[in-house]
Amino acid sequence: MKQFFKFFFASVFGTLTALLLAVIGFFIFVSIMVSVVSSEETVSLSEKTVFELQLDYNIAERTSYERSNAFSLLLPGLVKQPGLKEIVDNIKKAKVDEDITGIYLNLNNFIAGSYVNVRTIREAVKDFKLSGKFVIAYGNRISQKAYYLASAADKIYLAPTGSLDARGLSMELTFFKKTLDMLEIEPQIFQAGKYKSAVETFDHEKMSAANSEQLNAYLNSIYDEIVNQIAHDRKLNTIDLKNIFDEFKTNNIHDALNLGVIDGLKYYDQLVDTLKILSGVKQDESLKKVKLETYMNVPTANLTSSPNRIAVIYAVGEILEGNGNEDYIGLENITKELRKARKNKNVKAIVLRINSPGGSPLTSEQILREVQLTKGVKPIIVSFSGVAASGGYYIACAADEIVSDPFCITGSIGAFGILPNLNKFFDKKLGVTFDRVQTGKYGGLYSMVAPLSADEKKIIQSQIDGIYNDFTARVADGRSMSLDYVREIAQGRIYSGLQAIEIGLIDSIGGLQEAIDIAADRAEIKDYRIVEYPAVKEPFDKIMDLFTTEIFSPFSDFGSLKAEDIIRNVKNFISEKGLLTRMPFDVTIN
Repeated sequence: MKQFFKFFFASVFGTLTALLLAVIGFFIFVSIMVSVVSSEETVSLSEKTVFELQLDYNIAERTSYERSNAFSLLLPGLVKQPGLKEIVDNIKKAKVDEDITGIYLNLNNFIAGSYVNVRTIREAVKDFKLSGKFVIAYGNRISQKAYYLASAADKIYLAPTGSLDARGLSMELTFFKKTLDMLEIEPQIFQAGKYKSAVETFDHEKMSAANSEQLNAYLNSIYDEIVNQIAHDRKLNTIDLKNIFDEFKTNNIHDALNLGVIDGLKYYDQLVDTLKILSGVKQDESLKKVKLETYMNVPTANLTSSPNRIAVIYAVGEILEGNGNEDYIGLENITKELRKARKNKNVKAIVLRINSPGGSPLTSEQILREVQLTKGVKPIIVSFSGVAASGGYYIACAADEIVSDPFCITGSIGAFGILPNLNKFFDKKLGVTFDRVQTGKYGGLYSMVAPLSADEKKIIQSQIDGIYNDFTARVADGRSMSLDYVREIAQGRIYSGLQAIEIGLIDSIGGLQEAIDIAADRAEIKDYRIVEYPAVKEPFDKIMDLFTTEIFSPFSDFGSLKAEDIIRNVKNFISEKGLLTRMPFDVTIN
């Protein structure tokens, strides 16, 4: 027995010691990681430095800290990814920075995200050129999206064995009807609006005529604008350039050069020589470049000491019920920030920046109410980013003014709901059956293991129609339109920003800065600072998230395919409470 206790206590002591050391090691590691991530020491530049801009990640609205594999799978680190506004702000800073000679657009591994992001950065690059400084674009393989940005440069160079993939745009949707048929799952579908096509995902094998019509109209709207902008800045004929893209004449890079789509073929060392000449650097000296991640830490001069503030409130992600976070709009996070900004005497105006496909009508209504209350106190301007559709438009319609990116997907004024009947799936595929008792005729109305009766379907459809009627009424009131006109242009149809301004759904075309300028004018202030809400997660919180989630499944990022997004969207549709005012699909433009 004595021997037993000897080994027992030794084992306990050893376990506790190992646990203690692990905990101490964990916090030491986290402290090191946080210090590495959050260290933003001030950087000073040498003269004749080239600003290198490489957009090789998906740009979010705001700067964030994302997982990096620089350390290891078991000890994940974070990398700072500049948001859209910070990128634009740094291009503006470089415009007046005497040490910056020009911008080198590094188009390798170009991602950037949406065309809205690219257009916004492109406009900032064009403004930079007004300083007289150069902009040179270069890449080994240039995608159409990258070429759209590059077309704002003074010169575009391509590697001699590179490629230029400029051949028009396309959109693809995914349909699950055959899958559901095989699984014997019946999607019981309800909708209001001819073009509210979210439900087609579940009961169609291809696009309906109405959906194809609206998508073609949207795609051609932005494609024509992209071609017009490129042709203008490249000094090419618009019709000729569109033909070049449509016939994929850039497939041969020598043809692309002869057609004036690019300016030359250069190896990287030749590009460096060109940048040296433009920067006034001797050929036997090294070229000094600064990347965005470093240049962000160069101080911005002449920050105002004025107490005046313009609050930019970011409403990003699906609109759901709950508190909300960086990934979605909840019932609490945006309403709280609107109230806080409304009551803050130093905040003279508010810009609500929306990038959302919509979602819960309940949450949308509560946010709209806060917009209405704010409108009576101080100017509130809405800025549409990539998507401001359905519930995303709902929360905006009462603002003083709506400013939209030309490529934004907006409208989708409609509602839909889906209640899957899983009875046959459980019975025939899994051998599981259900039975129930209930009080009253409608006690089991929302059951997912029994088909709806005709009366039950009428009830749910009436709820959908009620949401649609409320939605159109809010738009008519907020936009000072007749209800008949709103119902004519609504119908769940999506529009580009360019289309939306023609029918009165928005007031002007522009980005976040244009919305801020309008807010300042309405507030009659010239000297102010920007404050942003809600607060973003600090590096420490992000690292803790990584340890509490990903460290226990270190291979979770491997094999990530489009299927992940598909499954997530289906899950959101089915699991979200109530009915939805959401855009009918997630758009990826190829």
